[in-house]
Amino acid sequence: MMGLKYNPSRHIIVSVPLMSWLQREFPDRPLFVYRHMGTGNYVIAEWVSKDQGVAMEHFLLGPVPNKFDREDAQKLRQFLLKPIPNKRIVEMALTAEQHLDQDYMVAQEEIYTKLTHKARAMMVVPALGD
Repeated sequence: MMGLKYNPSRHIIVSVPLMSWLQREFPDRPLFVYRHMGTGNYVIAEWVSKDQGVAMEHFLLGPVPNKFDREDAQKLRQFLLKPIPNKRIVEMALTAEQHLDQDYMVAQEEIYTKLTHKARAMMVVPALGD
């Protein structure tokens, strides 16, 4: 089970033919399909806390969302019978997103520092008296 903090720049919710089957098969579950912009993969997920933007990934569809077959459907049914530890998933997803944000900020700071040093090294300081 993997929780994720929904980020619209990385996760694009899509409408695919599979959605109608998911809604018929699991009408009481807030399931959706999203495309991960980094990998190009499609994923079946479920909102754990839509208010906080936290979802649980259930099934990796891969780069083509219409390759979902009867065997995949059976696996998903069995998986969805298990209870979701909502509070724990929300906490894990929010913590993971916080770490991603911190890692991003550290990386940006490192890039800024390197560029600043390069710019300063390239600056020509005129000698006194010129």
